[in-house]
Amino acid sequence: MQKLFDQLAAQDSLKNLYQTLFVERLTPHFIALNHIHPFREGNGRAQMLFWRKIARDT
Repeated sequence: MQKLFDQLAAQDSLKNLYQTLFVERLTPHFIALNHIHPFREGNGRAQMLFWRKIARDT
């Protein structure tokens, strides 16, 4: 997970990107985090909140 968050930080948390580029760069992070998330139930809800915060902060 640390590698994933380091990569996200290296991309400045996807800030200041046009919507299409934001989605393009978010997708691999979303897939990776969904894969390594420790809980079978709640992945979607937890990620929705996390990525919503990332999108709102851009």
